[in-house]
Amino acid sequence: MKINRRDFLKTSALAGALGACGFSASLSAMPKSGNGNVVVALFLRGAADGLSLVPPYADNNYYNLRPSTAVPAPGGGSDAAQDLDGFFGLHPALTQLHQFYTNGDLAIVHATGSPHDSHSHFEAQDIMELGVQDPLVTPQGWANRYLDLTASSEDSLFRGTAIGTGMQLAMQGDYAALGIETIENFDLLARESHKEALRTLMKATYAEDASLDTTAINALEAMDELLANNVAALQPQNGAVYDENSSLAISLMNAARLIRSDLGSEIITVDSTGWDHHDGLVASINDRATDLNAALGAFVQDLGDLMDRVTIVVMSEFGRRAYENASGGTDHGHGGVMFALGAGVNGGQVLSDWPGLEESQLYGKGDLQVTTDYRAVLGSIIQSRLQPVDLEAVFPDFSGSPLSGLMV
Repeated sequence: MKINRRDFLKTSALAGALGACGFSASLSAMPKSGNGNVVVALFLRGAADGLSLVPPYADNNYYNLRPSTAVPAPGGGSDAAQDLDGFFGLHPALTQLHQFYTNGDLAIVHATGSPHDSHSHFEAQDIMELGVQDPLVTPQGWANRYLDLTASSEDSLFRGTAIGTGMQLAMQGDYAALGIETIENFDLLARESHKEALRTLMKATYAEDASLDTTAINALEAMDELLANNVAALQPQNGAVYDENSSLAISLMNAARLIRSDLGSEIITVDSTGWDHHDGLVASINDRATDLNAALGAFVQDLGDLMDRVTIVVMSEFGRRAYENASGGTDHGHGGVMFALGAGVNGGQVLSDWPGLEESQLYGKGDLQVTTDYRAVLGSIIQSRLQPVDLEAVFPDFSGSPLSGLMV
């Protein structure tokens, strides 16, 4: 692609004005639709250990494979699993999630993931976020593809919003989704006294129809809308407290602000990092599970009755090897676990075609099998909570069906 001097100068100016404010966007025209429901897609980056988060404590092979790192069975003390259904338990740090499960608001899908056998973080994340088996098939993420397929001329600027330090691949593509690091920092990089003049100059500079012009104007309009609705000043409700030292908690607090502001959000993507447990599994998974538990607990408490239209799905690129390694950790595996929480979820159950942990039942070099494609989980949530759409168009090489029983 060739770029002329004028376009280069405009690109440089846009980067200078927006680069430090946490803005990013897919470079295309912003095509309002939706039913008022919101899906928050939370990605646990690093390959979360599903066998620790949701230990199959009634499968004796679990303890044979992990003699020093397995989560004790329920009743074994403060570090023991919380019982779910007599076979599976929940990590002891996930107390809020256990309450959600007991209340019927949380469902768990075990032995799930991508059928692709990649053990590379980056490749596996790309595959899952693109929603395909071959990452070369398309550069468009599954969330962006859904938004593109259901776009209308009245779409909100915030319909597809990625929250974090970068735009998640799931949200990248032809549809002009919005990327925000934090709402407070989503502003022009200039002195306060200069911002209005800079805003006027940018609107004049980016007044054409090229994708870069559209992106710049969308960014400015989004800033105006956040300011007009005083979104940055919104405080957590219902006694919710977010850990200011947790990047996940801050991201979910900003997601709650957008939802409470009713700015037309339909899909919001969020990240949690640090889920790679090659050594020190017991301490590492406890830290990450504690953060996940507190952040999701604060988010649900904050939104209160608004959770009637919010569904959260939690996923990771793959699980961990079934047996522990010599460093008291776990290496990259295959099958993992997903969580669905909130509106429309048929909670209080673990859905799993459990493959077993006998040596003959493991995948490859000793991994949990994938028996439920993650796209069946996402597809079930999309069909239940968002707009009707052809799932084969959202997930081009997936011919399966939405996961039965997950949603009401």
